[in-house]
Amino acid sequence: MPTTFSLLFLPSHGSDNQPVAHVHLNTTLTHAYAELEPAQPLVTPAASTVAELNYQIARLHEELENLREDARSKFAEASQPSRSTNGSGS
Repeated sequence: MPTTFSLLFLPSHGSDNQPVAHVHLNTTLTHAYAELEPAQPLVTPAASTVAELNYQIARLHEELENLREDARSKFAEASQPSRSTNGSGS
């Protein structure tokens, strides 16, 4: 199943070289609704029942939880001091 969101993680960014993360939309669903401006992307397919909408919301929630875990892992890795191997066996 294609994902709606992705994690953009930059291990060092800006003058302080601190990590930064963003969640972004992978794609926007096209729509033909006159009420929506082009800058208002849809993040779920059309749902014609409450059950369908509940499913789509649960799927989005799961995706976001997965991104949260991915970000935690990446921030933890970025906060670890660099380990250089110097070839000395001690």
